[in-house]
Amino acid sequence: MATCKDFYDLAKTWADSNMGNNDGFGYQCIALINGLNRDLGAGLTTFVRGNAAKNFYIDYASGALSTPGWHTVAGNPRDDAEAARIYNSLPNGAICCWETTGGYAWAGHISIKAGNWGEDYDTIQQDGNRETVPAHYANMGKLCSQGYAGFLGAVVSDDTGWGSNTPSGSTESSPQPGSAKPSTDIKIDLTKTLNELINKIKDLFNQNVYTASDKYMFNKVVKLTKNMNLWRVRLSDEALDEIQKELKKSLESLLKSSQGSDGTNVPQGAPTKQPDAPTDESNMSDEDKVKYITEVCRANCPNANAFGIAGLVGNFVGESNINPFTFEAKTYWVDEGEDWRNDPTVETIFGSWSSFLGLYSIPLNEEAYKGSDGRHYCGLGLGQWTGPRGEGLAKYGKENGKGWYSLQTQMEYAFKEGATTETLKKCLVNSESVREGVDNVYKFWERANVPDSLPTRYAGGEKWYPFIKDLLK
Repeated sequence: MATCKDFYDLAKTWADSNMGNNDGFGYQCIALINGLNRDLGAGLTTFVRGNAAKNFYIDYASGALSTPGWHTVAGNPRDDAEAARIYNSLPNGAICCWETTGGYAWAGHISIKAGNWGEDYDTIQQDGNRETVPAHYANMGKLCSQGYAGFLGAVVSDDTGWGSNTPSGSTESSPQPGSAKPSTDIKIDLTKTLNELINKIKDLFNQNVYTASDKYMFNKVVKLTKNMNLWRVRLSDEALDEIQKELKKSLESLLKSSQGSDGTNVPQGAPTKQPDAPTDESNMSDEDKVKYITEVCRANCPNANAFGIAGLVGNFVGESNINPFTFEAKTYWVDEGEDWRNDPTVETIFGSWSSFLGLYSIPLNEEAYKGSDGRHYCGLGLGQWTGPRGEGLAKYGKENGKGWYSLQTQMEYAFKEGATTETLKKCLVNSESVREGVDNVYKFWERANVPDSLPTRYAGGEKWYPFIKDLLK
């Protein structure tokens, strides 16, 4: 029987792989639950009354719906502190329903629990307001504290699947680049590999047949010989060799995808001589910037590969369009001098946190912007370093005398940041495609949660990969 852990594992795989379920009306919240339920064979009733997601919990709680092996746990949409206590007692993978405000209050919301209340990744969801975005992480606890939602309750499997020794609150940390893949990832790789193999075999057979006589027809794949009323079909040796070759490639691809690091894909070698500092950063072309970024990566991580570096550059495209001089919400900034260079805080640039917050139509996590001095550091430079990381970048820019807005400062800081530097190096050496490079940097180094920007990041990585590959020859 499917358990909460099964729901969590598959939902996490989808969110980490930019996948989801669309039942024909976009990536709706209930479509996520319906897709998980279908693929896991859980047997839940996910056709919700009145198309209102919150009715999933309401109808299970009232007894109008029931599924053996599952029960409900009531939340408290009027008391966030009590709701948080209940939410944190649930196993990850619990199917949670929410009251919401605004134009879709009648529908409510439904999601999968993925961590403790108020954490950046406390839930995995799809959202009818962003119906082009597949499964992704969100912070429902924060939305509740801001008055946009309330926790109604959850539907939970009797056997959670986690065992008695696993805490039910926050999730285990995500595997780092180069780690062995979980079984759900391997299952997706197997399906993908088999589909690719079948399509190649279909292409192989999709050819014209030539008539040599009224009793013999052929092409490079098949030979047909007529004997009275019957046609005898025989595969050619060439076709069998081609099928064998494609099968071997598919099996090798699957084996590679199912294995973790073999011990060689770890950052190796001491940092080498740093590249020459740019002489005039204000006039650097994008090609000059990417060349410098590539050189710094290889100087600090000698076995960094082109996929990993392209993944980093792709994320820089999505964050800043490879512009080290920019800062978050600069489009709305009223130019009032050069103070932003010396003190890149929200208070200096925009006047106050409330003024900065007013530029957005979505809630922001204020704590994520706070530095150690209590002020707010908006996203800075290439990677939009924010909060404590932005404060660290600003401090380093003062120490080296070049300012936080320098390309040289930012790339040096990326390899002096501490624990995140080791994560970055793992991303640079363990990525085996541009997409994986982008995903690794996005999830593990940037720790971003802006799924709408992923297409831009992927496109940026693909654009610059050939250029970077040529540089590394």
